[in-house]
Amino acid sequence: MKKRDNKKSAAMPKSDNDEMQFYIEMASDRTDYKKRIEAIDYFANHKCEESTTMLYHLMIHDLVRDVQEKAFRTLQSFGKKVKLPRKKEGNIIRDIRHKALVTHNSFNGKEYTNDELLQRFKYKYPEVYDVYLYEKGSDNNVLTFLRGIIACLPKDKKK
Repeated sequence: MKKRDNKKSAAMPKSDNDEMQFYIEMASDRTDYKKRIEAIDYFANHKCEESTTMLYHLMIHDLVRDVQEKAFRTLQSFGKKVKLPRKKEGNIIRDIRHKALVTHNSFNGKEYTNDELLQRFKYKYPEVYDVYLYEKGSDNNVLTFLRGIIACLPKDKKK
């Protein structure tokens, strides 16, 4: 007897209501901006109260600019009078220096590789990693960004 693949069954909604719930959960996943964009594409084809509410939430609260803009454009296509929030200037995440320091100090002074640093940062701060992955474009650019922050920190803060 064959075992069912749980991942496939979880990804295949059974009814329209289940499908809507599935995409609402995707839109709520703060660790993958691509899933949120996919959910917006689904909501664009379903003009109902649930999808409109989720689109408003994504437009106002999401830290990834493309997600905000796509939700904004979709709401406009629904005929809603909405205003896109201003783009944040400077560091998108307020305490990014502190988060980089905490990640660096979590190695307790031991040497670490670039992959270990990136994996630890991704594990500790998945939402922050998602935002900077979008902003910087690739893992290497996020790593360079983190290394730059760590290099600029005062030596007495680094263990």
